[in-house]
Amino acid sequence: MVLTAASVGDFDYMINGESITITGYTGAPGEIMIPNTIAGKPVTSIGDSAFKTHFGQAVATRVIIPSGVTNIGNEAFYGCTELVSITIPNTVIGIGDNAFTDCSGLSVVFIPDSVTSIGEAAFLRCSGLASVTIPKNVVTMGDRVFGDCSSLTDINVAPENPAFSSLEGVLFNKNRSTLIQYPGGKVGDYIVPNGVTSITAFSFASCEGLSSIEIPIGVITLEEGLFAHCISLSTVTIPGGVTSIGKETFQSCLSLANFTIPDDVTSIGENAFEACSGLSNVTIPDGVTNLGDGAFVSCVNLTNITIPKSIRTIGASVFAECGFTSVVIPNNITSIGDSAYYRCFNLTSMTIPNSVVSIGNAAFQNCEALISVTLPDTVSSIGMNAFSGCASLTNVIMPNGVRSIGQNAFDHCTGLTSLTIPDSMKSIGVGAFQNCIGLTNLTFSSGDTVMGDYAFAYCTGLSSVVIPEGLTTIGNYLFYDCEGLTNVTIP
Repeated sequence: MVLTAASVGDFDYMINGESITITGYTGAPGEIMIPNTIAGKPVTSIGDSAFKTHFGQAVATRVIIPSGVTNIGNEAFYGCTELVSITIPNTVIGIGDNAFTDCSGLSVVFIPDSVTSIGEAAFLRCSGLASVTIPKNVVTMGDRVFGDCSSLTDINVAPENPAFSSLEGVLFNKNRSTLIQYPGGKVGDYIVPNGVTSITAFSFASCEGLSSIEIPIGVITLEEGLFAHCISLSTVTIPGGVTSIGKETFQSCLSLANFTIPDDVTSIGENAFEACSGLSNVTIPDGVTNLGDGAFVSCVNLTNITIPKSIRTIGASVFAECGFTSVVIPNNITSIGDSAYYRCFNLTSMTIPNSVVSIGNAAFQNCEALISVTLPDTVSSIGMNAFSGCASLTNVIMPNGVRSIGQNAFDHCTGLTSLTIPDSMKSIGVGAFQNCIGLTNLTFSSGDTVMGDYAFAYCTGLSSVVIPEGLTTIGNYLFYDCEGLTNVTIP
């Protein structure tokens, strides 16, 4: 079939056989009445992004969709923040994904009985909506249809609807075994009814008035983003039997101060507790084998955490920007991931066990209060920027086992005064110790080391260096701008 694009008046459209799809609007902001026919053919569809607002431009304030239209496309009215009224005729069958996302001016939407499907996030962030009714013929709905609707207190469902139901304004499937959406404007405590075994991802996300939640026995997974940005949530009761806490489940739950992870949990997802600034103490149970990247990132008041023997690696950014003053890494851990403790500004001491073999990029970068680090003989590699910006670090015991130090690994460790490079060292990265202005004592144990460019540049405290025998290659600008260096012995 040949599709023909054209325009008439303020409307762009596509001819689709014997029908018309509206594809755009070029007219003035305000009230828009979509024609029911163009060029003698009926208008049957509002196309994808037809009235989508870009970069804050005001287009539609009131829209009347004519009878005969059967489909409202994906993102058809996305971002129409000035839209206060929409007339949807009783001929519309489908409402597309994100069709009315960010239509924050809408306070009332009447969905006609003709509608059978509503797409994902169709009314996401419609912050003016206070109440909505799902009509009797809707049998399919995407995720987060009414997500982040901050004024919404009631989601009602026509009693004869065969697929969905409502209880106290909360949306469920028909037999109420799955909770689908909790209205974003509800406040206070909530007890999920017995019989619910599944709670849809993001179904409580951004419910800023929710203060406590009790989950019934039978639920085994806390899905992705389930309580994300519930800033007033202070109490969570989770039953035994829950085995998984998903990605971003409690992200930015600022009021969550005490949280008990159930013993049956085996997996904690990425960023699960990110920015839970009220958390101070967490015990991870012995059964947990997966601790996702960023699981506790930016928990700025988290000062104590117990890591079980079942966990073998500390992943990327897991504890970045936490409030620890000291860290004891248990002896079951074999690797410390990239940015694992990045910007833990209060961290003064840490113990790395002899089970650890690698320290990732930026693992302790900008831990400005960190004073001393003892690396075990098992560590063979130290990643890029691993300790850069640790300005209070005065002592690093480099074991005879480390073979490589990454680029800028100790850059700007201005408090470091003494350093011994062990026999095992094979590679020192570019700028590895540059800007260590307090370094006055540097000892090389072996000459079998490749030293990168600028490895000790700007170490202004150095006055004398003895290059070891066996060293055949010195990187460019190895001691660049070491202003105090007056004596270099080269074999």
